[in-house]
Amino acid sequence: MDTPDKKPSLTQEEIDDINFYLEEGETLVNNLEKSLTSYLDNPDDNEKLKVAYRMAHTIKGNSGFLNLVDLVTVGHGMEDILNLLYKKELNFELEVKTVLEKGIRVIRDLFG
Repeated sequence: MDTPDKKPSLTQEEIDDINFYLEEGETLVNNLEKSLTSYLDNPDDNEKLKVAYRMAHTIKGNSGFLNLVDLVTVGHGMEDILNLLYKKELNFELEVKTVLEKGIRVIRDLFG
């Protein structure tokens, strides 16, 4: 049993999972930002929108695996907006662009 002064130790497998998550996360965030920037510059490019959606979806899913609630929440919100844009249920406007750009900044900040 752990004492209050002693933090539980991680197994090597858990450490490896976290390191993999962080390495993959950086790549995913970079790809999300790149595809989203391309889409924001050309809102008719649905292929870039699909890539951005997949990146947000993967960030959300991987973060859920490690119970990183804030990243799951932001990833889910971005995923919802991107899906609405793809289905043409949301019009692309400056406010939408601002929210998506802020979403990327928040995800980057949360990844630290």
